[in-house]
Amino acid sequence: MIVTASLTAVLGIIVVVLYRFGRLRILPSLTVGAFGFSLATTGAAPTIQAFLGGAVHLLASIRF
Repeated sequence: MIVTASLTAVLGIIVVVLYRFGRLRILPSLTVGAFGFSLATTGAAPTIQAFLGGAVHLLASIRF
């Protein structure tokens, strides 16, 4: 749950920055958001969550 909340916050910040700099228009972003909500209710949701969780763990294991 912590990974989901922090990932959502980071993605939200990216969306706001892209919108403020004019790189993101409102209609395409609403369409992608609606697609994401509809995708979350399908059978693909566990696979997507597992992929994102694996990607986060991979990034967390990188030492600088």
